Amino acid sequence: MDQGKFAIPSDASLRASAVRAKHIRPTLKLHGAWCFGWVLDLWILDEPTKHDASCVIEIVALCLERVYEKSLELGQPMPGTLLLFSDNTVREAKNSVMIGYLNNLVSKYKMRLTGLLCLRKSHSHDRIDQLWGLLARRISCCDQLLSPDSVIEIVKHELNRKGPKSWIGLNTEIRVNKINAVRSWRQHFTPQKVSLSGGLLEDSTANHCFLCIARRGRTSPPKKKYKYVSPNKHI
Repeated sequence: MDQGKFAIPSDASLRASAVRAKHIRPTLKLHGAWCFGWVLDLWILDEPTKHDASCVIEIVALCLERVYEKSLELGQPMPGTLLLFSDNTVREAKNSVMIGYLNNLVSKYKMRLTGLLCLRKSHSHDRIDQLWGLLARRISCCDQLLSPDSVIEIVKHELNRKGPKSWIGLNTEIRVNKINAVRSWRQHFTPQKVSLSGGLLEDSTANHCFLCIARRGRTSPPKKKYKYVSPNKHI
């Protein structure tokens, strides 16, 4: 997962000048999640949309929903392991809200194993960083971007070219959409009254890997136990 920011409208005729200096162009954010071999989800967000744990969880949840739909279409089992790689950021992913979401996936028997793996600072560029560099160059070289819809079309055209498509994966579905609002996942988990803390601060002693696994290898909800009632007993 990664994100980038840029302003619109972008047009050669709207270059900065003394007359336009007082005008502020709206800023868009491009965020995404890449489920390797399944789907690449890219989302356009408005600048006022708060980019916190709820936003990241919303994107992950939408990506997992599409993976589940594809598994049904292809007749393949839904993957039982979810490993989430992200930057070492407390506001976005490395927090109790995200860990609570991953724990809920296991406790609700949606996943057998979930993990949050935070990359250390100054880490070398991985595949998602290379993808973001490709999109950033394409957006900066575009002569005209007037609306979020035009940004979506440019990104789709770039990713569906022969070179990037073969690098991303011919069987990987590419989705580029705009998201106008996100659900409050933080408030959703509050009634559970479960507190998760420890190892979340960004310092030399902080943990960078958190794992949650189902106990005893169970992958489905436990069966209900029905109490036997004698037919002669009055109910």
